[in-house]
Amino acid sequence: HVCGEGEGFVKVALAKVPDTSMTRVQKSLGLKACEELCLRNCTCTGYASADIRGGGSGCVTWYGDLVDTRVFSNVGQDLYIRVDAVELAQYSKSKKAHDNKRMAAIIAVSVAVTLFLAIFLAIWLVMKRRKGKRRSGDLLFSPASLQDSPRGKVLDESATSSDVSFFNLSTIVV
Repeated sequence: HVCGEGEGFVKVALAKVPDTSMTRVQKSLGLKACEELCLRNCTCTGYASADIRGGGSGCVTWYGDLVDTRVFSNVGQDLYIRVDAVELAQYSKSKKAHDNKRMAAIIAVSVAVTLFLAIFLAIWLVMKRRKGKRRSGDLLFSPASLQDSPRGKVLDESATSSDVSFFNLSTIVV
């Protein structure tokens, strides 16, 4: 690959750092300065924080092949590997596509949850109103007022009428 022609670094998370026989350590540099140092030297093949405690500090740079590197599932360190401009562009595109898919999934879940909550709230309000109407209707009826009320007459008329009347359970109990 040609050095100085748009290459960059790809982050490999949760990595076991490579063999350190071809490294340089500079404890005074931060991660950004470490990247710049490695990018200026065409033989630098990767870099990482020298000490990952407390957010990371120091700089380790690798020269030559990165030997004995692995990716773990739950522990490891961020390792930045030099790639040429073409690979960097492909990585950026795939990362953007992954980020777009992730964002679409987050939006879809958010919309679904919001819609579910809105429907639940609407049903709850309707049920609450119906329950309130039943209770207020129940208070209007007492055994004595049922016979004298216009509804009482409707009850009597319904007994002789062929139409079927519907009553809620509390009216029937009264």
